[in-house]
This record gives sequence, C-alpha cells and structure tokens, in this order.
Amino acid sequence: MSCASSLDDDDDRLLFKEQQMADELVEKIISIKHNQRSITSFEIYFPQYQSTISLQRLGDILRRNTRVKTLVIKNYSQIEQRMAALMGGLQYNQYIHTLNLRGFNLREQTQYIAPFISKNPKLVDLNLSGCNIRQSGIILLSNAIMDRSKDSICKVNLSENGLGSMGIEVLISAVVKCNQLKELYLDDNEIGTRGCNSLANLLKRRGSKLETLSLYDNSIDNEGAIVLSRSLKKNSTLKCLGLRGNKKITMPGWLSILRLVCDTSSIKSIKASNHTVDNIGMFRSNDDSRHLRVVTSLGADYTNLLRSSLELNAKSNKSKVVCQKIIFAHAREDLNIGRCSIQREAMPNVLSYFGDDTNASLIQYDHPPLSPAMVDTIRLESIYNMLLARPDLVGKAAPDPDDTLYICFVVVGLLLSIVFSSSFVQTKLDWFV
Repeated sequence: MSCASSLDDDDDRLLFKEQQMADELVEKIISIKHNQRSITSFEIYFPQYQSTISLQRLGDILRRNTRVKTLVIKNYSQIEQRMAALMGGLQYNQYIHTLNLRGFNLREQTQYIAPFISKNPKLVDLNLSGCNIRQSGIILLSNAIMDRSKDSICKVNLSENGLGSMGIEVLISAVVKCNQLKELYLDDNEIGTRGCNSLANLLKRRGSKLETLSLYDNSIDNEGAIVLSRSLKKNSTLKCLGLRGNKKITMPGWLSILRLVCDTSSIKSIKASNHTVDNIGMFRSNDDSRHLRVVTSLGADYTNLLRSSLELNAKSNKSKVVCQKIIFAHAREDLNIGRCSIQREAMPNVLSYFGDDTNASLIQYDHPPLSPAMVDTIRLESIYNMLLARPDLVGKAAPDPDDTLYICFVVVGLLLSIVFSSSFVQTKLDWFV
C-alpha cells in the first residue's frame, strides 16, 4: 500500500508541521490529498530543512491528484539533492499542465524530471529556467520530449541554463517535433552563431506554430542575426524574435532585420517582406538605451523605419500593412510608385492619397513625429515624383527638373490630389495589392 493511502490526515499534518510548514500550507496539502476540486494550483517553497521523507510524501500525494493543473516549486537551498524523493511519485501524475521549477539547481538531477516530462500527456507549459541543466542535462531532457506519446507542449522556458550551441542543437532536434509549440525562451544560453543555425531549421519548418522565440543575452553577432533573418523570410507565424542584450549585433545585423520586415528596394520586395514579426525586444519599453543601441548602428532614419515597420506588422490587415510600407518607401524616395505597373486610371487615386490631409499622419514613420510643415513638404515631393514619372497623366512629355515646368507639375499634382481625394476612400488601397 502506498504512503499516500496508508497514513491518515493527522499523521500527514504531524509530518509536514515537523518541517515547520505553515498551517495554511499543510491544510492545502491535505486538500490535495483528498483531490478537492477547488485546488487547481499549488505553489510551495521548500526551505533547507525539508526532509527526504516529507518530499517523498508530497510526491506520493501529488501522484494520485487529478485536480492540480499548475505546480510551482520554489527552492533556494540544497533540496535539489533530494529531487529523486519528490519525483518518485510525481512522475506518475498525468494531470498537471504547468510545471515551474524556475531557479531550482538541478545539476545532475535532470534524470529525475525526465520521466514526468515523457509520461505526462497533458503537459503544456514547462519552465526550467535557471536550473543549471547544462549540456549533459539537455540530452536527457530532449530525449524525454521526443519520447512523449502526445504532442501537447505549447511553452518551454530553458533560459539561463548554460546550454551553449551544442545544447541548442540537441534541444532543437527534439522541439522540432513539437507541433503545438508556440513559445520558446532560450535567453542567456551563449548560443552564438552555431546555435542560430540550429534555430534556423526550426524557423524554416513548414507547419510551425511558434509565435515567440526569445534569445536575449546570447552573444549573437551579425552573422547570427543574418542567419535568423533569412530563416524568417517565408515564416508567417513568428511574432516575437527577442534580441535584446546581444551587443555584438551592429549595423549589418540590424540592417538584415530591417530588410526582413521592410525591403524597400521595390514593390515586389516589399510584398515579399515578412509582415508578421512585430517585436524584437528593442522598442517596446521605456528603456531608451535599447533604442539608442540600434540608432547607433543603423542611424536614426533606418531605425525609425524598422520601428514603424514592426508596429505595422502588429496589425491584422496585412494588405494595408503592405500598402503602408510601399508608401513609406515612396516617401523616402527608395522607389517611385509612378514607375510601377499601375494603370493610368488608378493613378488619380494614388495621388489623392498623398494629397488628402487626413492621411498626413500615415506618410511619415519618424519617432518623434515630423512637423506638419515637413510632412506637407514630403507629400508634395511624393506627388511631384509620381507625376514626373507619369507625364501621361497630364498629357506632357517628361519634364526637366531644371525647367519651369517643375512648378507646373507641383501645382497640377496638388489640384489632382484635391479633385480625386473623395474617390480614394472607395478604392481602399486596392491599387497596390
């Protein structure tokens, strides 16, 4: 007969109170023992004086519980040496959805966690960050993930475990088979460029549901950033690529990220850009040092374009996202919409967009915003450049910029923008897509 059923409640209370557990916590353990429906989350802190027998007892109680869905175990002592006692029973629990052992110094104890990971068919969220798993432990952990009979894991956090590039390579061989995985946190693991190559295989995989890949503080350099950028070219699921703290990334690396989300070399390249990644961990905070780090590498103009492109990618209407990026590119004079294969009948709608005051805020991508006078100047230049490339709109030959017709073209552009401003509302940017 198991320990959980052979001891009565008074024996259990006595055992756990001898470990100086608070009365409230002891009563919660008793409730878990009786499988009370109301107890779905259990968080416990083990002090140094926790005995092996009490850990074995708790593991045996959790073994039979079917109500607890979230288990958080906090520890700042030497309990990791007695992990086998706890996991002896816990490994048979098949109802826990979330296991959080953050900061638990597993060292060589990963072998006792592995059976729980491989056997639990309902495990969704696994947090082993800061557990000192290292490369030896990641092999056991990866094998446990591959041995799972049911594909249910959606979130894995293995940050601060000293995995290195070799450990990442082993891990990816396992998580690549986790078809439900949406979040993967690998911060502070010194993965380097080789680790990025392994991650690229995961990002290129068809059918991937991964939405968040956090790689903060990983000694990633320009080569690694370029590898990641290229792997995301056709990826339409990843939203967050966390790159904060990778100080080796300079201009070439950040430029590859910019070209990933907004390649302004042509309309075709803009359409082929990634319109899903909306966060790289550098702009969504009040920490100006992160922003300045990118500005120092890319310059203010490119940084503003990168930031605005990421913000655009957060929008659900991807057709409008593409159109807005094309408008950015034209306003920057990286390309000229007038030279694109847009039918003559549609051009007035295009011109009206730049001429409509209500769209003025969409012309710029700067942080902080440009002055209204500067925005108006950009709008006029945008109209003129389109007319310069499409003289058929006014029935004239292409003008010489030094000619007096320069002024005429600007005036005509302004008039056209006013005349056709109402018709643009009905077209809804269909001229780009």
